[in-house]
Formats: sequence, structure tokens, C-alpha cells
Amino acid sequence: MKPWELARTKEPLAGEAGLDALAREQSACGDWVRVMCANPKLIERPVVISSDGRARLGRPPESVGALLD
Repeated sequence: MKPWELARTKEPLAGEAGLDALAREQSACGDWVRVMCANPKLIERPVVISSDGRARLGRPPESVGALLD
């Protein structure tokens, strides 16, 4: 998953923290992670990780089923 797929970009804090100014491209992944680590409220939860390392956002709950296949 890309960091922006886990970000709560509609939160007012997202704009204040500068997420709206970050590019959604591989070269900006580190910047996304730094902002989200400094502002954990911007991270969507829950994140479910399967035993083989695949990850999915746990909302809606049906999305987790893809990890069990």
C-alpha cells in the first residue's frame, strides 16, 4: 500500500500538516510517512497485515476477506 492510501486526507489536520501539498508518487513516500508518524490521527485504522505481508485497510470489514484468500 502507498502511504496516501492510509491517510485521512479530509481531516482539517491533513491540510495543516501539509499532506495536501505532497505528491502522490513514489519519490514522496518518505514525506508522507514522516507527516503521518508526526500526526498519528491522520492514519486510517485498522490496518490488517496477513502472514505473507499483504496489507489492507480494515474498512469496510469486507476488504479484509481478500487477505484470507
